[in-house]
Amino acid sequence: MENKYHHIQEQVQALTSLLEETVLETDGQSVLDVLDKISAYSKRAGAGDKEARDQLVTLLGIMSDDLIIPVARCFSHLLNFINTTEQHQLTNKTITQNEDDYASRCFEALLVRLKEQGFTFAQVKPTLEKLFIELVLTAHPTEATRRSIIQKHNALDECLKQLDAPSLSDDELNRITIRLRQLISMTWLTDEVRTIRPTPIEEASWAMNTIEDSLWKAVPEFIKNLNYSCQKIFGEALDHQFQPLRISSWTGGDRDGNGFVTHKVTQTVINTGRARFAKIMMDDVRRLSQELTMRAADSEFCVKYNVDYEPYRQVLRLLRLRLKATMDFFEGLITSEDQVVYLTQQQALERQTRMELYDLDSHDATADISNTWSRSFQKATSNLIMSDADLLEPLEDIYQSLCRNNQQIVADGLLLDILYRVRTFGVTLFRLDIRQESARHEKAIAEIVAFYGYGDYYTWTEQEKVDFLVRELSTPRPLLPPHWTPSPETAEVLATCKLVAQQPKGVINAYIISMAKSASDVLEVKLLLKLYDEQHNLGIVPLFETLDDLENAPAVMRQLFTIPWYNEHIEGKQMVMVGYSDSAKDAGFFAAGWAQYTTMENLVALAKEFDIKLTLFHGRGGTIGRGGSPAHAALLSQPPGSLEAGLRVTEQGEMIRFKYGLPAIAMLSLDLYASAIIEANLLPPTTPKQTWRDTMKVLSEVSCKEYRDVVFNTPDFIKYFRQATPEIELSSLNLGSRAAKRNVNGGVESLRAIPWIFAWTQNRLTLPTWLGTGSALKEVLAQEKGRETVIEMLRDWPFFSTRIAMLEMVFTKVDTEVSELYEHKLVDPQLHYLGADLRARAVDTKDVIMSLHSDNEHNLMQDNPWIYASIQKRMAYTLPLHLLQIELLHRSRRGVNDPRIIKALLITITGVAAGMRNTG
Repeated sequence: MENKYHHIQEQVQALTSLLEETVLETDGQSVLDVLDKISAYSKRAGAGDKEARDQLVTLLGIMSDDLIIPVARCFSHLLNFINTTEQHQLTNKTITQNEDDYASRCFEALLVRLKEQGFTFAQVKPTLEKLFIELVLTAHPTEATRRSIIQKHNALDECLKQLDAPSLSDDELNRITIRLRQLISMTWLTDEVRTIRPTPIEEASWAMNTIEDSLWKAVPEFIKNLNYSCQKIFGEALDHQFQPLRISSWTGGDRDGNGFVTHKVTQTVINTGRARFAKIMMDDVRRLSQELTMRAADSEFCVKYNVDYEPYRQVLRLLRLRLKATMDFFEGLITSEDQVVYLTQQQALERQTRMELYDLDSHDATADISNTWSRSFQKATSNLIMSDADLLEPLEDIYQSLCRNNQQIVADGLLLDILYRVRTFGVTLFRLDIRQESARHEKAIAEIVAFYGYGDYYTWTEQEKVDFLVRELSTPRPLLPPHWTPSPETAEVLATCKLVAQQPKGVINAYIISMAKSASDVLEVKLLLKLYDEQHNLGIVPLFETLDDLENAPAVMRQLFTIPWYNEHIEGKQMVMVGYSDSAKDAGFFAAGWAQYTTMENLVALAKEFDIKLTLFHGRGGTIGRGGSPAHAALLSQPPGSLEAGLRVTEQGEMIRFKYGLPAIAMLSLDLYASAIIEANLLPPTTPKQTWRDTMKVLSEVSCKEYRDVVFNTPDFIKYFRQATPEIELSSLNLGSRAAKRNVNGGVESLRAIPWIFAWTQNRLTLPTWLGTGSALKEVLAQEKGRETVIEMLRDWPFFSTRIAMLEMVFTKVDTEVSELYEHKLVDPQLHYLGADLRARAVDTKDVIMSLHSDNEHNLMQDNPWIYASIQKRMAYTLPLHLLQIELLHRSRRGVNDPRIIKALLITITGVAAGMRNTG
């Protein structure tokens, strides 16, 4: 471990020295002198020197406006250097893997343990074959770092990798050092903060960039490594059809609270993904064609494809031509006017065909013209790569032909990589989810009901709604009125449903209903899709988010499963999404966690009762307050049976970069997911005893009451929150395309979970992640045999031990003294009583958590020293950003209208986010 720490410190120091050289050249010695003085004060303050902290506060308080930006930028860059070097060390082969517990958690280590426990490959194989991981890349706006900066950080990683090579010559070392200096200079001269809010299409493009830059390479290597480990440990491997991974996305499909995501935007994203997939795949097929130059193949292959000399190249050449035509076709659906607008396939071809067949002003297309258009569309797309099968069939045939000719070693090279990529990403580059809030669907149905004079849908009972919806779903009669003008909101909902219904199978993965509360919420979407004759029986996924909705979820799903029409229609498969963010914001840490656990547990039992294959979709965020935690531990803490159908999980914001931004990092992240899923299914976690359940019930009730009393029932709380944190200023950060609130006039209940967590992280109180937990633990510990039960839970129950470990991690980041500095400078004195109370609760909670360990010498995160050290070494660089942020908030709130202050403030926010390793 010491070797790793030392190596990181060396690399950070080297990058810091290069940054100092850059600052000296661009900003001068006076700026560098100020930075050196701040660093010296900060290091002493971090060691407990209160005089140094006071001197630092004074220095930053009187700093001129000319200096605030370079100071903010410098410490922000230093924190990103730490992140870059740590990320590099995760895959640094020159540092032994034994220095990290990854070696004990990885897939291969699990196979070793299984074999030692007597498992044979025949026993393990069925579970391996069912392994399934689906990553859903979301557009949730928590990535505070600009992509232009991220690209330079990735280039820094590549230089660090080169520096780790043994026996570098002086010339090689000099070349790498020059490149590092170039990258740092370019980074220093690049704005860290976005000046324009990104569009949904740009957000989708970022997800596509992650696939192209990292996952495209990582995916086949990950799958092959799984098979290699099986071969190494058990002497057997899985078939080449083994496909444990799929990539999906919400980018361009998530319209929940985001009016900028329209049906046109969704079509744009689909078309863009198809064009980009074709472009990337063209290069793969070109390289494969250069490899498979065999002069002959078996007769079966040659007859099927009517080829002779260099038969594989002939087939691959045709595939390349089809891919090129596909790319050109989908890029051709773009017209440039005032803004980029992508036409749907139907719109583009209809426009072209109608121009040829009849006058554009005519609104009456005859049946002959309609049939001619249909033939034109079929002809235009007949040579394109429109489905996965268009690629998989010829590539699979080449694979089988090579194997028949005893060339499996060749088949298992680039060709197998390509097969894995097609199966993982699909010809759309990712499969798209649609998400919309339940109230929007209800409004659409209510308008239709009102048009027909059926009554006021809003006043109907739940059973009346269900009866109406099932009746309409069961009849072939169309419900959509022919002469009807819906409201603009409903028109957009209907346009989205029409778009979804018209997509080929596999393009749209699922339709997510946020804020789902009842069976009618699901049936409404089914009916809206039926209006447009949706043919693919798209999965409708209720997302249960609040505490009440989670607790009611099993009853809602039971009602659906008992409806004969619905039970028949789902064909034995159902996906349910469990919300982590809003439940935590609604009820606090313990109550939300226990509700999520019991909901999953009850849904698993319900699915078995009805013989339905249940997929649980986890809506996790990056922070603990949004369900985030180390992935391996989080999965092993889930209820037994909850991973039998695999894992479907959201990945958002900065966590996409931290977990999948580089191919080697992506492989480690995927490996840990695979290891945890296999372990959870073969070595299920402990089923909780009744005493444990009773204890969790008390913890949930007590903590939830305190949390809600403070957050929702304290009159001054909202006022304090907005003064003591940069919550109001976060909207200027341009993190994402959607608004920070569902209701701009609401309070905490309307605030999205991301800015709620983000704001409290900035002032280092991180209130949402621990509030209520201390009082709850104290109450349980005071009960007869309470401590004995809690210690037993901590020792034997992964669900509970993981949550206590998460709280310990939280308190490595909590700094009540920093939070008090925010209050002292920014909050009205009459509200200080509230801050004092919250800080006292934080200290008390930390003490209670520490008291759970029998060792009086126990330190926070003692069982995870690497994570603890990682957090601690950031503090000296984070403190100046906090203090500068406080001063800048003070100046801007006094009405100082200087763009330098606003820019510097936003830099401090992104810098603190880098230091804390997360935003929301």
